[in-house]
This record gives sequence, structure tokens and C-alpha cells, in this order.
Amino acid sequence: MPQLLTLAEAGAGEQTLTVSVSFAVSAVLVLGSEHETRLVAKLFEDYNSVVRPVEDHRQVVQVTVGLQLIQLINVDEVNQIVTTNVRLKQQWVDYNLKWNPDDYGGVKKIHIPSEKIWRPDLVLYNNADGDFAIVKFTKVLLDYTGHITWTPPAIFKSYCEIIVTHFPFDEQNCSMKLGTWTYDGSVVAINPGDEAGISKFHSSSQESDQPDLSNFMESGEWVIKESRGWKHWVFYACCPSTPYLDITYHFVMQRLPLYFIVNVIIPCLLFSFLTGLVFYLPTDSGGCSGHGGGC
Repeated sequence: MPQLLTLAEAGAGEQTLTVSVSFAVSAVLVLGSEHETRLVAKLFEDYNSVVRPVEDHRQVVQVTVGLQLIQLINVDEVNQIVTTNVRLKQQWVDYNLKWNPDDYGGVKKIHIPSEKIWRPDLVLYNNADGDFAIVKFTKVLLDYTGHITWTPPAIFKSYCEIIVTHFPFDEQNCSMKLGTWTYDGSVVAINPGDEAGISKFHSSSQESDQPDLSNFMESGEWVIKESRGWKHWVFYACCPSTPYLDITYHFVMQRLPLYFIVNVIIPCLLFSFLTGLVFYLPTDSGGCSGHGGGC
């Protein structure tokens, strides 16, 4: 009987310990949720998503842009449209969204809806069909310094002049031209990210960048031979002192000819060879015209 009481007491102790741990974890989660709730309420108390995130209106918002190519969906030679699946990484600093982590339980990073904040209105200038702007408003990553990282996915349909003179052993040079639709370079400056995808907010002199192909899904028809992005300053006659910026990514794509060799070229060669053999049949065999007609 004492042994049974001991086992019962042990079971009760384990149950009490489990309840205590669960209560402690729940308390931590609730407390963390309260800190984030209080932080978000404070950040957006007087926030205006229409106003550029600068301390002085004469300052320029520095936006780092990086293109990640995920998939080459389709190359339409007839309509000269290239459809791609991309992720457009954008980074900038919002001076209105800073906080002291010690005042909010050590919270250093939060995820917030991108619709709630100011965003650079990047668009695809050489859009051929569909949406030329980003329509998937995913959440952004915001840290206590005001640094924002936003990587929305997009399906781009860009115009590309496709020359098929050397088909199927051809190469095509296609591009994607990205820039802000509303802002000129005196208020919002877009800068290419470096090859490692690291932001360079304090170096607007960087003029080129390589697209990120680390997650690229290989196509059975095309291979990316070269890729590069270049920053351009464009000045118009209306405002010669104001630059309009864009980042243009160029892709050199080489067609993989194996499919066309096996399914088009080889059958045509065999067909031509068999057709030529018809003329070697004896004229009195009675089968020449029949075979020729069949060929």
C-alpha cells in the first residue's frame, strides 16, 4: 500500500510539473504577443503611408533592388513575350518605424503587412502583357533600426525581340527594365544589390549587379548563359537636371537543340533519304510511282 501511494504521489507531481511548464510557456507567449501588439500600435499611431520615409524632405530614399529569377516559364517566339517567375527583393530604411527593443520586451524584428507602409512603386517598363506592377502584397520584415526587407513574388511578361535566324541553335538576349513609376532620382534612388544580395544603402555609385540564380529551376528548352543588371540615369528635355533611374537586367539565353534535333531534324533527314532511294528502284518494277507517291 505505501508503494501505491508513492506511485500516485509521483504521478501527481509529474502532472503538476507539466501544468506548471505549460502555464509558464503560455505566459511567455501571451507576454510576447502583448509586447508586439503594443509595439505595432505605437509605430502606426501617427504613421502615413503616403509620405516618403525621410527625416527631411530634401533627403533621398535609398532603395536596394535585387532580382531573383526562379523559373523561365515560357518563350513565345510568335508574340515575342518571355514569361518568368521572379522575386523582387527590395530594401530601404523607414525612419518612422524605429524603436528601442528594451521598451518592448526585447522585440527586435516583426512582420507587418506591406499595405500598411510606404513602398517604392517599382514596375516592369518593358511589360508586354498582364500586370506591370507588383500585385502580391506579402508581409515585410522590419527590424528596430527601421530597416525593411520586402521580397514579393511576381509573374513578369516582358517584351523581347526574338531572332530565329539560326534556329534551333540560336541565342536570345532578353531584358527586364525595372524602375519607379512615380518618383524621380532626386527623391527615390534605386540601387542594384551586390552579388551576395547585401544591401548597400550608403553606396549609390554601384552600377551593376548579377541576378540571383541560386533557386533557378532549369528549363528543358533554354539555358541561361549570362545575366547582368545595369543601373541607368536618364535625363529628359523637360527636366535636364533631374535623373530618372532604372535597373535593366539582361539575360543571354541559349536554346537546347536536342529536342528539335531528335523530333524535327532527324525525321526530316530520314524522310529525304528515303525519298531519294525511290529513284534507284527499277523502272519496270511497277512500284516506283507507288513508293514515290507514298513519299
